[in-house]
Amino acid sequence: MIKAVTLRQLCYLTESVRTGTTVGLKELYGFDGALGELPELREPWAKPMNTVTAHVDPWFFSQAGIPAGSRVLDLAGNTGLGAVNTLRLSGASGLKVTTFDLPGTEPAAGPVILPAAAPSETPPKPPPKPSPVTRATR
Repeated sequence: MIKAVTLRQLCYLTESVRTGTTVGLKELYGFDGALGELPELREPWAKPMNTVTAHVDPWFFSQAGIPAGSRVLDLAGNTGLGAVNTLRLSGASGLKVTTFDLPGTEPAAGPVILPAAAPSETPPKPPPKPSPVTRATR
């Protein structure tokens, strides 16, 4: 993960900061977009991030004290594992949790989030309410 996602692109960090673009992605992969849109980079990044989340969240939620009825935003939430852990581990009732990330992460998030939703939280059909994953647009 470090080699694939980080080290190769660090050679282009100065130019990326100067131009406000992802120069390393363009030079190394011929791609002009976000890192999360390239499966060969997103996948090596996502697996260790989910592992970190799975290990840190139980401790975090034992300390955080999230009040009942809170609205929680899982920003850059990838698969939504952090959102699911918020519901499962916080001990708070009546939470509303939203995962917000790039649109390319939604296919991986559905299988993580939907089975964790309680029947009362599952969006009705029709008309559908917003899914647990919020889409970002450019």
